Amino acid sequence: MAINKVNIISYTNIAKLSGILKANIANLNGISPPSPLFLDTYTGSVAAYSFRELNSSYSGYCVKIKNDAGTDLDVGFSSGYVDTSAISSHCGAGDGKIVTWYDQSGNGEDITQGSTSAMPKLYIGGALNNVNSKLAANFDGNDRLVTAATSLHSGAWYCTTAVKIGNSLASNMQIWNQDDSTGPPVVRIAQYLRTHTSLAARSVMFNTSVANFQNSASPTLSTNTQYQISAYVDTSAQEIKTFVNSVNSNAATSYTGTAATGTHEVAMGSDARTTPGVFFTGDIQEVIMWDSAQSANRSSIESNIDTYYSIP
Repeated sequence: MAINKVNIISYTNIAKLSGILKANIANLNGISPPSPLFLDTYTGSVAAYSFRELNSSYSGYCVKIKNDAGTDLDVGFSSGYVDTSAISSHCGAGDGKIVTWYDQSGNGEDITQGSTSAMPKLYIGGALNNVNSKLAANFDGNDRLVTAATSLHSGAWYCTTAVKIGNSLASNMQIWNQDDSTGPPVVRIAQYLRTHTSLAARSVMFNTSVANFQNSASPTLSTNTQYQISAYVDTSAQEIKTFVNSVNSNAATSYTGTAATGTHEVAMGSDARTTPGVFFTGDIQEVIMWDSAQSANRSSIESNIDTYYSIP
């Protein structure tokens, strides 16, 4: 058991109790204070999607689910995790599809889908869709979730995700994308996380002259396998690098010019075109992005995610 509030004030908003710094208080009447959540420690996220509770300052729902009857339900958290009992009760023996996956960063970057046929599932045939005992959104190669028009970064960025590649692995499958190359107008910002033609993990960024710079991780990916895929753009070093399970034997790729930014929508599970393509096939458990390269925190962030999702 842990303390969440004292006199109706959230514990995270308390600096002192009776003149004693909160950090020096081990417990109150034998009850321990709550452990910090992931984004309480690694602050500054600009977009964060997960079925675990990430941010003690976030008080909204986790996900909106549509059942086979066409009824939507907003589902919150229970004991630090999405309320799976509410999902099971709502969906019964059928399927549950994601209408909205709410952004826990506090920036309101919720991702949604209005077409039932393009909604990823997290409840399939009467059962939760779990990967390593943790809930996952299943993308069948025709599904996508999209933000409103937004600017996620001012240059540098870092993004990481926990995914499971499905039984089909193709080139250019997009996990997290803010790149519309169909124009006009041409909007090319970044293919933050995707696969490459060599079936490796890859990240692509563009400069303001619309030149692209890519970096792929080694080794290559396999079907039906769970990974953490991450990437960063460092504007100080002017480089981009991609990782699989925190490893990349390839060097970072240098870029020239100024990293592109913009207010195009962002898509999970496809590119961000009006007519989408290069869909992802597999499961997505978590996507988190920061408006910085997170140089000091990358190792710790990835270790936390690997441990939580039991990624090798």
